[in-house]
Amino acid sequence: MKKSYFNSVFKILLPGVLGVMGNSVYAQNIFALTSNNELTSFLASNPQQAKPAIPITGITSGQTLVGIDSRPNTGELYALGYNSTDSTSNLYTINKITAIATKIGSTTIKLGLGNGSKVGFDFNPTVDRIRVVSGTDNSYRLHPVTGAIAFKDGNLKFAQADANFGKNPNAGASAYTNSFIGAGTTTLFNYDDSLNIITSQIPPNEGTLNTIGSTNITITPGSTVMSGFDIYKDPSTLGNAAYLSISGIGSASNLYTVNTTTGGAAIVGQIGLTGMIKDIAVEIDRTLPSPRTGKLIFGLQGLANLISFDSENPKVILNLVTITGLTA
Repeated sequence: MKKSYFNSVFKILLPGVLGVMGNSVYAQNIFALTSNNELTSFLASNPQQAKPAIPITGITSGQTLVGIDSRPNTGELYALGYNSTDSTSNLYTINKITAIATKIGSTTIKLGLGNGSKVGFDFNPTVDRIRVVSGTDNSYRLHPVTGAIAFKDGNLKFAQADANFGKNPNAGASAYTNSFIGAGTTTLFNYDDSLNIITSQIPPNEGTLNTIGSTNITITPGSTVMSGFDIYKDPSTLGNAAYLSISGIGSASNLYTVNTTTGGAAIVGQIGLTGMIKDIAVEIDRTLPSPRTGKLIFGLQGLANLISFDSENPKVILNLVTITGLTA
C-alpha cells in the first residue's frame, strides 16, 4: 500500500462489532400501523399522546399493510403490503412525515399469510433480511433491496420438548433483539395471539418455537386481538427493551413492556387513538454526524461485513456492506 493512502484511511480486522449504534440518538419514538392503513407515532414513555393518524398512500390497489419495522442499516421505515384474495405482496418504505409509500423492487411476490390478520414482520439485524411469519405457520425471509423472497423457511411448530408441543402456533407479531447496524448476534421472539405467550424462535430458519411464558395480559377468550411487537436496543445501557401493543381488549389499544426472560408483560398505558393497531416499530435514527473529524477506518465484522467508522467516534458505524464474490 502507498503511504499516502494510510494518511487518510486505516484498515483493521475486527472479530466482532466495534460500534454499538449507528447513532447515539435512538429516541424511543414508536410508529404504529392502524387497521385503517394509517400511520401514527408516540413516545414509548407516553403512549397516550399519540400524534394524529395519517392515511398511508401509494399502496398497490387491493393490498393492505400487515406489518412495519425500522431497518437497522438505514433507519428507513419498511412495511409489507398483502392482498388476501390472491396472496400477492410487496415491500414498501414509508415516509415518516408524509406517510407516502414507495414500492421496493419491480416484482410482486406471493406469500401464504391467510387473511393477513396474524403476521409477524421484523428485520434480522445481523444479515439485513426481513423475517415474515404468519398464523398460517409459514415463515419467510425477504430481501429489503429487491423485495424478493430470499428463502421459504420451515413452518412454525413448537419444539418436541416444549410444554405446548402439538398445539398450533398463531404468531401475530415478531421482534429481533439487538436492532442496530453491525449487530453480531440476535434472538427472534414472537407473540402468540391464541396462547397469549411469548416464544423464542430458535433455530429461526427451522421455525422451532420455544415457550418463554405467559404475558399475563387478561384477554377475553374468543375476542379479536391484534398485536404489534418490537425490541429497542438502548445505547446507554446496551440492554434490549421489548414493547408489545395489544388491541381488542374492550375498545382500547394498550402498550406494554415485555420481559423476554419470563414472557411477563407490564402495562405502560393506553395508546391515545381510536381504532386497532396492527403493528408497531421503534424508530431507528441513522442520522450520521458531520463532518468526520478523524481518520476513516474500515473493519471486518463477522465473516463478510465491511464496516467503516470515524477514528474519533468509533461507536458510530458509518456504513456496512456485505462482501460478495468470496470462494465458498
